[in-house]
Amino acid sequence: MKLNDFTLPVRCFNNLSVHSLNMSEIIKYEKNGKKLIVSTVDSKYDLQFYDLETIEEMFMHLGLWLTDRTNVVNLNLVTKYDVVLGNLHFKNSETVGSVAKVHHKAVEKELIKIGHAEIVYILPLKNNIYKLRIE
Repeated sequence: MKLNDFTLPVRCFNNLSVHSLNMSEIIKYEKNGKKLIVSTVDSKYDLQFYDLETIEEMFMHLGLWLTDRTNVVNLNLVTKYDVVLGNLHFKNSETVGSVAKVHHKAVEKELIKIGHAEIVYILPLKNNIYKLRIE
């Protein structure tokens, strides 16, 4: 099975209408207080039926990872990973996912395995000058 085989009931922020959203379109799940926010490339939705741990437990094998305590990210949609800052970037989206330091190596290893993301290291040098190294 793949993520596009699953849909979630979500509520649109703009007009509070209920939609069925294909899970392959979701780039990030984030906890905001007691709410769970679902982000796609161009919209945000409210998800009321699951928590982050349950989502990761059910779909980790399909690329949904709990990268820090407030985010589950679809690693299949990551285009760039800044290892030093722990930021995940997605195609055609300004949404950024974060990775806790404890998960940096595991996320990097999984992204290399998936093969879609550019892994970037920005190394600090003297006087706040940074050097970009791409592997």
